[in-house]
Amino acid sequence: MVERTTTVTQTITVPAPPRAAVRMSGQPYTLPEGAVEWVEALKALRDVAGAGQIYPFRDQLAKVCDRTAQVLREAVPA
Repeated sequence: MVERTTTVTQTITVPAPPRAAVRMSGQPYTLPEGAVEWVEALKALRDVAGAGQIYPFRDQLAKVCDRTAQVLREAVPA
């Protein structure tokens, strides 16, 4: 009688939980929930952008907004 023990090693990669975003004030940051809150958040962003308060990040923000608008236009309604 021959006995054999076999060990199988399996590596499982578990993604790290998302890092909680924090406002500059140190308070937790949350994203808008639902379309209505997103519309309100974007209106607030527009007002801040118009007041010149985002100058250092203007180009990056404009690119992200342009890409987002493109995705919204191309999205197929569910």
